[in-house]
Amino acid sequence: MKTRFFYISSIVLMPFVLFSCNKEQEVANDIAAPTITIQANIPAATKVAAVVPESGSGLNWNWEAGDKIAVNNGSTASVFDIKSGFEPTSASFVGKLINGDAFSIIYPGTYTTPAALQAMNFADQQQVGNDVKTQLQYFAMLSNVDSYGTFEFGQAWAAEHGGSFRQCGVLRLALTLPAETMVVNRITIKAGAPVFHTGNADDAKSDEISIGLSDVTLTTDKTVIAWMTTSWFDDVIPAGTSLVVSVAAGDFSWNSDITPATEKTIKSGYVNKITIGDNQWVSGGRYAEGSGTEEDPWIIKTPTQLTYMRDDLASKELRYFKLEADLDMKDIEWAPLNNVNDPSDETKAYDKFVYFDGNNHTISNLTITNTEVAYPSFAGVLYGTIKNVTFANASINAGNNKAGVVAGYVGTSQNYGPSTISNVIVRNSEITASRHVGAFVGQVVTADTKIENCRVENSVVNGAEYAAGFAGYIQNGVFTNCSANATVSGTKHVGGFVGKTEVPAITNCSFEGGSITASASGSNQSGGFVGYAGKVDNVGATFTSCFVKDAVVTVAAGQRVGGFTGQADLGTTFTKCYVKNTTISGATNTAGFVGVDYSTTSELVPGGGIYQCYVDGGSLTASNANPGGFVAYPEKATIKNCYTTMDVNGGSYACVGGFVGILKKNVTIQYCYAAGAVSGTSASVGGFIGKADADATSHVNACIAWTSTLNFVGQTVGGDITGNYCGTEGTLSAHAAELGWDPNIWNFLATLKVPSIK
Repeated sequence: MKTRFFYISSIVLMPFVLFSCNKEQEVANDIAAPTITIQANIPAATKVAAVVPESGSGLNWNWEAGDKIAVNNGSTASVFDIKSGFEPTSASFVGKLINGDAFSIIYPGTYTTPAALQAMNFADQQQVGNDVKTQLQYFAMLSNVDSYGTFEFGQAWAAEHGGSFRQCGVLRLALTLPAETMVVNRITIKAGAPVFHTGNADDAKSDEISIGLSDVTLTTDKTVIAWMTTSWFDDVIPAGTSLVVSVAAGDFSWNSDITPATEKTIKSGYVNKITIGDNQWVSGGRYAEGSGTEEDPWIIKTPTQLTYMRDDLASKELRYFKLEADLDMKDIEWAPLNNVNDPSDETKAYDKFVYFDGNNHTISNLTITNTEVAYPSFAGVLYGTIKNVTFANASINAGNNKAGVVAGYVGTSQNYGPSTISNVIVRNSEITASRHVGAFVGQVVTADTKIENCRVENSVVNGAEYAAGFAGYIQNGVFTNCSANATVSGTKHVGGFVGKTEVPAITNCSFEGGSITASASGSNQSGGFVGYAGKVDNVGATFTSCFVKDAVVTVAAGQRVGGFTGQADLGTTFTKCYVKNTTISGATNTAGFVGVDYSTTSELVPGGGIYQCYVDGGSLTASNANPGGFVAYPEKATIKNCYTTMDVNGGSYACVGGFVGILKKNVTIQYCYAAGAVSGTSASVGGFIGKADADATSHVNACIAWTSTLNFVGQTVGGDITGNYCGTEGTLSAHAAELGWDPNIWNFLATLKVPSIK
């Protein structure tokens, strides 16, 4: 019968008879057990009855090729296969005999154990055609009965033989829809509580059941009939429970509210019916359901419905949307949600608010090819919230526009309201733009922006200035637990995570396993995490517990290049950040952590500096002067409790240092060490400092150059460089302790050759 139903008009009990099976035969349950033939008859009977007290017909079935019956004695199952030559209501089955005291008799026999049948679920039912039943999945089980020689699928026979009987139910929906309905895609019933069993497990309940439909031809009366398998448990719907029946009809939807005054039950073993007339529907708009409010968001289930979002946003109003299906946007030219400025009214500049909950679904193949579109991205200019969504295989050609897959621009000087992006992924995507471009967002402006738990995976960014794997330009905002893995190409201000920053707070963020390439000569200011850490009124960004790992940074001709940042301006603070196993190639002022460091402000405006940061492993190759294992060119800088083990190859260029390339004025470096290999042929090559070109305003104290071949400083012009150690005697940890390093910061008990930062 292959789990298919056939409709009949009569309603009678169904006996199910097996012949030629002797339970008392002493036969082992193994391959040596004899093969027996049993006879199963189906009288003209109803397998699933019409629901009581409604009138109507149940469902019937006949034997078909491929049918199986399983008999299980608690430890062993025997599957009986239908033999050829069967009749619709009479068939022979063949299988191995098993013995026992109690049996489960299961249809279909593809489920050999009660547990397997219990694990069935019906969450993704699909019907092809109108009033079609082939998708229905019949199942039944007699449990713990004392024989299986002759039996009947029914409660009475089960009780007589010491067992119980369970079988599926069926729900028949007969919905007469408004006359303008042309197509039906899905029918959903949503309750105010989890009352529906989604399978045969008693605790597997949901507040929603649905069935997808295709190839449905509606007659002139616009009635669609859908059939759904239900559980072997009754679904009890208490009186007063809100039920909403929703029909997705192409680009539109219809809703009907039902609130039963008395308790209703969708009964197992019966055909249960819901009938709704054409005058009981209200329009759900162009979405699957909802009204666009916080309590009742518009529900999106099709690509076309997603495109309607743009038209349904309103000036200075917050509209709510929720995604309830994965969407493939292939062959659709996407228009950003909020990217239109009214030139006649400056107060209407990009002022539409959105709350979009992706509900952990995926939007694939978001595509923008029109280079004239402003802020090409999903959102355009974002005010509001985007959360819980993955963008996969997006492709954006932005031209001379600020762009990112999620948003081109976040916030403006008008500061219409806070914006939040959380739990959003950009995956396997590519974006091309000439400025302010990131795989995630183009530019972030406002302080009340929060972006958290977001990431970019395996994506490609081709830009010019301010290009990065995550965000092109971050002026302000709070970023937490975000990451990027991307191949980034640009001219200058190129970063693995962000191209340029001003005053944001960035915590627990990373660039891992990707590469950046910057092609401009001169002050390139590019780095593995942030290209250029800028400032506003001597205040810069704060980077806390951020890192670059397993990356490649290549800036062939430009200067100011770093494994973490190319340049850090006044007021920028780095705490507990690191660069690990990264390969760096650059020209002038290239370093393992920061190329040019101006991060410490004056005593009048305190702040900035680099604290408890490190560079672990990797290599640096310079094609011009001042390469350093940690910092190339510090001036107005404070660096404390940091280290580098990066190898530095300075070639024939001047000022090559294991930690500092060239030391300038107003610098304090304390409690730091360099332990990587340093090579160069110029006169100014040092284990810690290549050249000390400073005065009394610069202090390098209590630091270690772990080298047996180089001096601490390659060339000294000036500066306070005292109380340091250069050599490889004993252990580095012992020398650090002697120099007064803080044991609350450094782990002197580590078994490593070098002390680690706690």
